Amino acid sequence: LMAALFDEAGCDPTVINGGVINRYKSNARIGAPSSDWVVVEADESDGSFLKLPGSVCVVTNIDPEHLEHYGSFDDIRAAFLLFVRNCLAQPRSIAALCIDHPEVTKLIEQLTPEQQSKVVRYGFSPEADVRGVDLSFNPDG
Repeated sequence: LMAALFDEAGCDPTVINGGVINRYKSNARIGAPSSDWVVVEADESDGSFLKLPGSVCVVTNIDPEHLEHYGSFDDIRAAFLLFVRNCLAQPRSIAALCIDHPEVTKLIEQLTPEQQSKVVRYGFSPEADVRGVDLSFNPDG
């Protein structure tokens, strides 16, 4: 989704994704040499997302997955908290966090006030900074 948004905005980013993106018929592509953007799908399955020093992060949900790597749901929660804190420690950073998911909302509550000031809360909730309303679906999506 983020790669498509950047494409539509004319940013022509370099993209690295976990799965094949239909638009590219690949999971990666090199953007324009003049582009300042790289869009990466950070993979939490093996903890490698903690090694990416991104300045923009998006967290949609936090679920009890990949327990074979983490051992417990508490450890998954801690990893996502560290991921967001690492992102927000970067200059000119922002975290877009979905407040419709209760685990993500709990994560936000664990951030410092300074970190929270760099969070954009999105979702369908009336408390969201960016909110979806009156959405409808058609055969094209």
